[in-house]
Amino acid sequence: MKKQLISKMAILSAMMIASAAAFADPILIISDGTTNTGPITLTGGSGTYINGSFSSTWDFVITTGESKPVLGSTQNPNLELDITADSLGSGSDLTIILSDNNFGPTTGNLTANFIGHPFNNGVGDAISFDTYYDVSNALAALSTPITSADGMTPDASNTYQSVKTGSIALPAGYSLTEVVTIKGSHASSYSLSANLQGTNQPPPPCLCKLSFNAPAAITNCASDTIQDIAATQDCGNGPIPVIVTPVSATTNGTCPQIITRTVSAVDACGVTHPFVQTITVNCLPNCTITPSVTTTIVGTPNLTASVANAGPGATYAWNVLNGTITAGQGTPTITWTAGTDTNSPISIIIKIVSGTGCENDCTASVKLNPQPPKISLSGGDTATIGFWHNKNGQGLILGAPTTAPLGDWLASNFPCMFGNLAGKNNAAVASLFLTDFGVKGQKTYAQVLAGALACYFTSSNLGGSSAVSKFGFNITPGGTGAKVFNVGSLGTVLGLQNNTSYTVLQLLQAANANANCSNGTFSSAIFDALNTIFDGINSTGDIS
Repeated sequence: MKKQLISKMAILSAMMIASAAAFADPILIISDGTTNTGPITLTGGSGTYINGSFSSTWDFVITTGESKPVLGSTQNPNLELDITADSLGSGSDLTIILSDNNFGPTTGNLTANFIGHPFNNGVGDAISFDTYYDVSNALAALSTPITSADGMTPDASNTYQSVKTGSIALPAGYSLTEVVTIKGSHASSYSLSANLQGTNQPPPPCLCKLSFNAPAAITNCASDTIQDIAATQDCGNGPIPVIVTPVSATTNGTCPQIITRTVSAVDACGVTHPFVQTITVNCLPNCTITPSVTTTIVGTPNLTASVANAGPGATYAWNVLNGTITAGQGTPTITWTAGTDTNSPISIIIKIVSGTGCENDCTASVKLNPQPPKISLSGGDTATIGFWHNKNGQGLILGAPTTAPLGDWLASNFPCMFGNLAGKNNAAVASLFLTDFGVKGQKTYAQVLAGALACYFTSSNLGGSSAVSKFGFNITPGGTGAKVFNVGSLGTVLGLQNNTSYTVLQLLQAANANANCSNGTFSSAIFDALNTIFDGINSTGDIS
């Protein structure tokens, strides 16, 4: 095939060399052996020839040629020929020449690269790619071969591929020509690229696209794991990972916390790419549960549990194991009733999701004791408010033992009513009773406090002693708190059942659950009901 190509080109060259020798721009010549087009001057070093029907043998021929100054230079040659052509299968070969002159001086290798594809059902005829130089500086002169790749056919991947290298050492003033010949035996379509380039040509620009696989700003919760920053680069062969190096990290604020971290990665071109990421870390909502009691008995109603308010947009999902929620689901405070399984403690569980979407879960346990035997209230179990107002009752309060501080006991068991007595001495308790007793009208607060004092001073585990029993009080381990009293028709006012007996301790807990925790006050209906119930308790169990 090379001999046939040379003979055809010799005819073409003989017609064109004389007229083309003075050209300062590269030229294109296209021929199918019958129809000859060219020389076409590529003004400025680049140009494209398009013919929708090249004679009767080849259809839609598109040829682009490039040389200096677009590609390469006088000392660093770089000729590029890109061809798109459709063969009609007539048997006529298509020959395309790209030639440029005024090269040199050049010493080194010239490499001829060829790559391309046939398209019609994978059919592709043989292709030759030959290169030449001419010391007389004539265009399209095929005087001295440099490289030759004859009879190329598609490989297993349907690709034409060839790399050939030749060595030159020439002074200034020589021409270069590359010739591509495509056999036309079969109807087929081709997309081809032929390049002749000097090895002392500066390498093409290094182009690598580097990407960090992380957003520049993210929002996390304090419980989240902050992912490492990764990066990939694509230098034309698909993305591959590159090493990411930490540069710096700063942290500001607490809730939210702002973390700014800077990293960098170096691509295959040696370019360093910095990347800055800002991480907003939102706090978890405080879900510490505060139950109104840590120990209770089966079936106790109107118990409460609360958490701190988590702010706008927060949601609260409560669950009580071995108990029943009666009010407050979806809020920071619930009211609940103790269950009946004394073999299992009560578990109070909450899941809080803040307005920023951060979730926190907490659990609190309440010990559950069996219902004590019901012993009805009787004389010697309590005293009227007059007793606690006189010198005897005041003396008992002032002399309460320090081993079980009265103020702390009242505050821990009934925090909404007596929470302000925590850490206070006995004199503060005595003073509070005198104040409650001294109000005009209904003395509900004194009645309730009197019931609580009776529970404390009749329990041998708290304030019960011989000094107390001499006034006629009954002293037992459970004290008056374990004695029962029927609430009659006032039970539902406190969230209890009517005509049902409850221990005095349960009634005090119900009073605490219905109190306003910010100031210890009651609504008018509850205020009246408590006065009646505790007046009945204190009178029924009064010491003789």
